[in-house]
Amino acid sequence: MVNGICHTYDKLLKELALDSIKNLIEILKNNPPAGLQKRVIEAMTTNETSWFRDGHPFEILKKVVLPEAAKKRQEKYAYGLQHVHQARNPIR
Repeated sequence: MVNGICHTYDKLLKELALDSIKNLIEILKNNPPAGLQKRVIEAMTTNETSWFRDGHPFEILKKVVLPEAAKKRQEKYAYGLQHVHQARNPIR
């Protein structure tokens, strides 16, 4: 399966000038450029019908990917609110 995954991402890795899927995963975890997540999902599902029959990818999506994304979004929102509060209530 790993070879199939590598083959699926070859074009994307070349476009991004990356030498491994590991590097792509690090970019996705940290600060992905706009649209990269969508491109990775499209690469994962294109010509791959087992994705829709296999429950495992959806469990990972539900239990890992979506909760982490929600947590990051919540942290960014809380950080922004903290700075707005500080700007409105400067220390005297």
